[in-house]
Amino acid sequence: MNEPTDYLVAAITYRFAQEGTDFDFPDNFADLKKDLDIYFSIDIDHSFLRHAVEIMDKIGIISFTEDRYAGESLSAKQDDIDDYYKKAAEDEGTVFVPISEKASEFYDRVFENKQFWIDLQNQISSEISGDIRKLTAVPASDRVVTILHNSEEGRVIEESLDLIISDLNLNNEIASSAGADRPRFIAEAKAAKELVRGESVRKSALIEILWKFLREISAKFKEKIGDWGIEKVLQLLDDMLDLIK
Repeated sequence: MNEPTDYLVAAITYRFAQEGTDFDFPDNFADLKKDLDIYFSIDIDHSFLRHAVEIMDKIGIISFTEDRYAGESLSAKQDDIDDYYKKAAEDEGTVFVPISEKASEFYDRVFENKQFWIDLQNQISSEISGDIRKLTAVPASDRVVTILHNSEEGRVIEESLDLIISDLNLNNEIASSAGADRPRFIAEAKAAKELVRGESVRKSALIEILWKFLREISAKFKEKIGDWGIEKVLQLLDDMLDLIK
């Protein structure tokens, strides 16, 4: 059975398939969102788009890289997108509809269906919760020396996360700016707090749960970086990541 993310991945791939000499895949999330919003007459949520892009990167449709300092970048080749879409459209029961005017109508109907967006949100939220559980469950063979528990570093990080959570819950301006991402931001901030309180920590968990969250929310709320103490926390994390082998 096709999942909501399958429809979104198919629609994005369709958008850029068979563009020929007009092919110009955006190299960043902001431009990709703008292009898709205009093409499909929608306002796609950043978290939905990021999830779809990560899937497309894993299956080789596009390339998505994320650097600690350079940030995020996207790239794609016309042949890769064309070949993938053509082959996927040949599968029975696929949501990759053969290139035609009917394909455009198909994706328009999907995006006009409010239940699609509800189901997409539920699917992504469920997958995020599953990923967090996997990352916080550290096998005995993979345990490392505790550097956060009952430490000054842990206190600084928790205070920053508490400020973020408080503003997301109580500051109407922040909550409005966060939009549909607000529940996810709060959930990820709380998960990061639990990680900091743990008896041990892995490098992958620090990066996936805490570091990436702080990078994303600081990019979203640049004016709050100082108030929330994010710059200091990111410096602490850089030092910690260098220590954890």
